[in-house]
Amino acid sequence: MTRSQPDEKPLQSWKEIAAYLDRDERTAMRWEREEGLPVRRHRTSGRGSSVYAYPSDLDAWRARRKPREDRERKLLQPRRVLSAVAVAVALVAAVWFIDKGPILSPPTPRAEAAGVVGMSARLVSTNPWHFRGSPFPDGKSISCTDWAGNWDIAVCNLKTGEVRPLSKHDEPGEFSYYSVVSPDGRSVAYTVFAGGQFDLRIISTDSKSSHRTERTIHRSEQTDYILPYAITPDSKQVLAGFSLQGEFQLVLVSVDDGQVTVLKSLAWRWPSLVSLSPNGRWIAYDVPVRDDSPDKDIFLLASDGSRETALIRRKGLDYGPVFTPDGGAVLFASDRSGEIGLWRVDVSDGKPQGVPQLVKSPIGRVMPVGITPGGALFYSLQSEQEDVYVAELGPETGRFLARPRLEIDRFIGHNFYPAWSPDGKRLAYFSRRHLSRRRNTLVIRTVETGEEVEHSLRLGLVAAGRWFPDGRSLLVPGTATRRRVWSLHRVDAASGEVTPLTGPLAVGSRFPRPAVSPDGRTVYYIATVNDPESGFSLIALDVETKATRALYSVPSPRRVSSVAVSPDGRRLALLTTETISQKPALVSMTISFMPASGGEPREIFRVETPVNVAIYDHGIEWTADGEYVLMSIPGDDQVYSGVDKWDVVRIPADGGETVSLGADVVWGNRFRFPSAHPDGRRIAFDTSSPGELERDLWVLENFLPQEPASE
Repeated sequence: MTRSQPDEKPLQSWKEIAAYLDRDERTAMRWEREEGLPVRRHRTSGRGSSVYAYPSDLDAWRARRKPREDRERKLLQPRRVLSAVAVAVALVAAVWFIDKGPILSPPTPRAEAAGVVGMSARLVSTNPWHFRGSPFPDGKSISCTDWAGNWDIAVCNLKTGEVRPLSKHDEPGEFSYYSVVSPDGRSVAYTVFAGGQFDLRIISTDSKSSHRTERTIHRSEQTDYILPYAITPDSKQVLAGFSLQGEFQLVLVSVDDGQVTVLKSLAWRWPSLVSLSPNGRWIAYDVPVRDDSPDKDIFLLASDGSRETALIRRKGLDYGPVFTPDGGAVLFASDRSGEIGLWRVDVSDGKPQGVPQLVKSPIGRVMPVGITPGGALFYSLQSEQEDVYVAELGPETGRFLARPRLEIDRFIGHNFYPAWSPDGKRLAYFSRRHLSRRRNTLVIRTVETGEEVEHSLRLGLVAAGRWFPDGRSLLVPGTATRRRVWSLHRVDAASGEVTPLTGPLAVGSRFPRPAVSPDGRTVYYIATVNDPESGFSLIALDVETKATRALYSVPSPRRVSSVAVSPDGRRLALLTTETISQKPALVSMTISFMPASGGEPREIFRVETPVNVAIYDHGIEWTADGEYVLMSIPGDDQVYSGVDKWDVVRIPADGGETVSLGADVVWGNRFRFPSAHPDGRRIAFDTSSPGELERDLWVLENFLPQEPASE
């Protein structure tokens, strides 16, 4: 377990990290990508991204890896002997070949050797919004969201970092999200969150035009979520995904009149990616095989919905299909070699031709973003770090005694949502322990021994929860399937058995952290009564009878991010966030107290910050003595893409000065969900990159055969 000293000096670059490890920079980068080398990142408002690491973290990681290094050294000498034997055999084979001809027919070459010369992968952007767009045909720019401006859709130059806004949002709370560029690069289709719902819009990219018309081509109160996937070659339709009350549909939307043609209903199954062939005749998409499995299959669907063929169907993870520029093959990510690699399979007339061929492996936790006509594949690599830390607190001041230590040293970068058990002997947390990024492994860790019990819950998505006072079960928000419809569940800590406490709840895409009363009889949670525009309500649920009672209504556009109940059960603390300005982007974070029986909240703390990430996952926690509430706040100079310093503060419950706990060290990540230990001397919390879907953007070039197959 890593225990860094408070004055420990970090290594501030790949060069320093590599030198400390006695390796080159490329090896250090590969170790981070493939083996979880604990490297952190400082995000800045520009294109760049610097890295840093603490020597103690690297030492702990290397100690865990040492057995593997020892095995490699032990195998080195036999390998040398085998190499000598191989050389001798090769010489004999060469003589035989010259005299008699080939001994065996040569095997089918692997994809990376089939006419491919000079394959290269390079990092092109660390902007967290770039992977939500698609590349322009020339590969020099990508559609993106202007997060530093007015949250408009924009053209981002990948070389210079220049951002050229296309749209102009006028209404408060509007922001652009996912986008896709037309094949000719002359228009962009994108989603906009406005008025509590998603719109599908389209806009011209003509920089010479003095007036670019932004048109809404679809808006419906029945559509919960919209994802644009492609614009057809004739620019007359947009291929998109609609979520309607838990059902996902693949649709074509007319650019002229907004008419919607439903091609395929996928029920609860959400694709991770949908791709349109260059001639517009075929659609490739992936879907999960079951709600309790991370496996995915890939299908080809005619663009008129007339017929469908299974392209990749097997036990395993296959996802992220993208057509090659000539339409003669489909690229996809797969774990069939034991780790995520990029593969391709030839296609003709909507059917697979031959077996898949390996292109590049390993490639990491990849998600294709788009491919240019010249064959440059843009893809994102997950780079967020979610980790669980524990900090020791001073008995008098309550401040950090030392730099928080990394508590969970397995699956580094993939652990989150910590919660101390009522007796303080166990720490529960969630972890990603599969290549698919499935986030539903609940881990119960015995602190004294380090022993862990894992439960792969039959849930799709999960959110931060809490223990019930009996110490035998946990309150966990989750989706029963991948429909992204939330409900509350009671999870047995010993068996992992999941018991629903509520039916479907309307809360939006993320579930605010709920709370449990000290006697375990009442659960407090946030949900919408009718729709997000009408605001949110604080609900009290009787665990035994399942009766509910609305305690307080939160008017829109304010959002409740977390609820916490005092140790004596008499008061509730609410963390609410509200966008108060778009340009400059400002968000207010407010702590309010109210009686647990209901009544008007009383505001006790407010901070305004330019960090728009404040509207996402965030938590608050009462201290064990009930005298303070803990929360994390950003520094005064923070922007969305640059989280350099976050602090944890202690807010007096009965008034008084807010005190910093001294966590304002350079992290590169932000604090999220604190959990106070019953002894009052420790807190656990998780950290994450600025945004759950933080990813770096890469491009793979020169990987296609020189003579492409015909479509």
